[in-house]
Order: sequence, then C-alpha cells, then structure tokens
Amino acid sequence: MLWLVLARARQAGDAMDVLLPQLDALLAFAAELDARLQSTGVAGIGDTLALHARVKHALAGISAADLDARLAAVEALQRELATLAKTLDGVRRLKRLVGE
Repeated sequence: MLWLVLARARQAGDAMDVLLPQLDALLAFAAELDARLQSTGVAGIGDTLALHARVKHALAGISAADLDARLAAVEALQRELATLAKTLDGVRRLKRLVGE
C-alpha cells in the first residue's frame, strides 16, 4: 500500500508536505486494522488472507441453496430453543410458587 501512495505522489508531483500526512494516515489505518485482527485471534492481514483462502476452498463444494437450507434449519432450531427456554422459565416459576 505504501508503494501505491508513493507512486501516485510521484506521478502527481505531490510535495512531501502532502505525502507525509497521507503516509501517516495509511500507517495508522494499517496498525489499527492489524490490532483489530489480532484481537480476534487472527495474526494480521496476511493471516486473514490465508484464512479467507481456506474458508473459500472449504465452501467451494457447497451450493448457495444448501447453505441457505442449513441457515434456515439453524434459525428454526434457535426459535425452538428460545421457546423451550421460556417454557422452562415458566416451570421454574411454577415450582417456586408451589414451594418445591
């Protein structure tokens, strides 16, 4: 990225006083992005790109329709579990009222 900024600045004839703030902003962005990635357990941009390639390869054989069907099944299961949690809450309240 830094080379792109330098090349553009050279082509456009930008002075150093224009170029340095752009480079500072780019370095700050790269550092912030790297920190955010590392906080999620990914070791920087290079690791992110490698992870993307692995996920893309893993999902290559799965159709969008199959993914949609699996997602719908997971969402249905989430709804069922939420309903079950509410029912169990009701049973707990009832047991407390009855005194057991």
